[in-house]
Amino acid sequence: VADSVHGRAVRRVADAAVQRVGREGGGVKFSLIYEAQLADPSPASERQVFADIVEQSLLAEELGFDVIWAVEHTALTHYAHMSAPETFLAYLAGRTTRIGLGHGVVCLPPQMNHPVKVAERIATLDVLSGGRVHFGMGKGATQQEAGTFGYQLEDLSPMIS
Repeated sequence: VADSVHGRAVRRVADAAVQRVGREGGGVKFSLIYEAQLADPSPASERQVFADIVEQSLLAEELGFDVIWAVEHTALTHYAHMSAPETFLAYLAGRTTRIGLGHGVVCLPPQMNHPVKVAERIATLDVLSGGRVHFGMGKGATQQEAGTFGYQLEDLSPMIS
């Protein structure tokens, strides 16, 4: 893992962080955040981006990073392919032992994700991971995503706040 291009990039960030903490002291924490971005939405590149993210996440745990975050996005073909973060994080939970698993931001308008079902999924993931889940929620980021579920983005703020 550490010998790949992605592994070397994660290691450089970790080394810089360790040097900074050594100089400044204190409790600096580092996380990685993933949206599964890809310019070519082909099956092969989608498989590769997830393989790369898993590889980077395993190395991040080895290097002492604090949390791996997976951000939910739906219907953003040329931007992000992380439509089921809890599935990705459950896979990581089985491959890691210490690193936190951040699920956010989960879009909570009921047609997107019913809040009761989200609570059940997050609680299950937290149990299976040994209490390592971090969680964030919100209304979503784009009209494209909101429109997929029949919403206007501007109508979602009062629903979530």
